[in-house]
Amino acid sequence: MGIGRRWRGAVAVLALAWLVGVSGANASGPAPKVRLIAADTAIFCSEDERRPGAPPAGLVCDMLRDMARRVGHAGPIELYPFQRAIMLAAAGPAVLMAPLARTPAREASYQWLVQLFEEEFVVVAKRDSGVDISTLDKVAHLHVGLVREGVAAELALQQRWPDLQLSTRDIANARKLDRGRIDAWVGPWNGILAFQRAAGLPVANLRRGAVLKRVQVYLAASRDLDPAVGAAWKKAFDDMVRDGTYRGLLRRYAFEPPARAAP
Repeated sequence: MGIGRRWRGAVAVLALAWLVGVSGANASGPAPKVRLIAADTAIFCSEDERRPGAPPAGLVCDMLRDMARRVGHAGPIELYPFQRAIMLAAAGPAVLMAPLARTPAREASYQWLVQLFEEEFVVVAKRDSGVDISTLDKVAHLHVGLVREGVAAELALQQRWPDLQLSTRDIANARKLDRGRIDAWVGPWNGILAFQRAAGLPVANLRRGAVLKRVQVYLAASRDLDPAVGAAWKKAFDDMVRDGTYRGLLRRYAFEPPARAAP
């Protein structure tokens, strides 16, 4: 009898422990599925209008796809307009997002996992125009085109330039500059080159002027992302650099990195 009571007591204790364990697991729930989000940004990641339904392509999309393969992430790259993409990444849960320029205003809203490359925000004008874009003070007197709500707009507002012509996409600025509707265009150098080509205009028609800022462009994540997941993606990027894939992608997209010495 004593042995039977002890056996039944042990079973009861084990059952209680199992129930507590199940309850705790259910309370915490499974880890959220990681989402991979890209901002629609021309050379960096965009849909090909000539191939409806095709996966988004571009320098950053190809980087993300290669890293995803290395970490075993099977989900799609979700493409969103830039403002929507950064809102989703800030809100989470478990979101990876690129490309995102690291700025003081954004610092606390994300985890900054991997610096993908550096880019310079510059002023350009038509090569044959007489406007002076050699310094930021000279640009202050011009009609300046840029994309609303992006880093270019933030930098231009800091300069207090009085005549800013805002567009939703930089391809509009390429056309405005070509037609003389703006004197100068502000944006990321490689983005400007990409949109100039997308508008069917020669890159040789552009003249580069003053640099507003050099920025670091990142693969970022929502604040709640598991650090182990972030570490796996960072390792995937490091491996991509090590085996030459990274350099090959920069070459494929004719990416022009800034000179080593900051201006």
